[in-house]
Amino acid sequence: MGARVLLVSADQDLMARVEQALADEGIQVCVAQDLLEAILFLDREPCDVVLLEVDRPGPEGFAFCRVIHRSWDVAVALLLRRAAQRDVVLGYQMGADMHLNLPFDPQELRVRVQALARRVQAVRARQATAGKPGPAMPPALGTAGGNQR
Repeated sequence: MGARVLLVSADQDLMARVEQALADEGIQVCVAQDLLEAILFLDREPCDVVLLEVDRPGPEGFAFCRVIHRSWDVAVALLLRRAAQRDVVLGYQMGADMHLNLPFDPQELRVRVQALARRVQAVRARQATAGKPGPAMPPALGTAGGNQR
């Protein structure tokens, strides 16, 4: 599949669990330990999915979700330690494509990341071919070169 994931978290245990869950599927996991490091990474490296750990009260992580959504062509998955309904709703309002409660099931993480990465890669492929000329179309009826009465 060749997917590339950026995990934004300072939690060493979470890093290890995410890498272990995704490595067997050939998904490359890169890590940013804070928001500034994540911005610098996204500006210089292509990525399909951002796994954004939101573990502190307050809008910082959710606001960064909006920044990612507006600035880069990637899917955003929130990793939530506190799964209050208002946090889930706020995450989606800020541009998240999905959320996963922590601790996560490794198989669920794998399939969700693969689905997001497939979608992002398909959109990019369509965008890349959108500007290229397609096969020549025959002239429409009633136009110059078409059958006219």
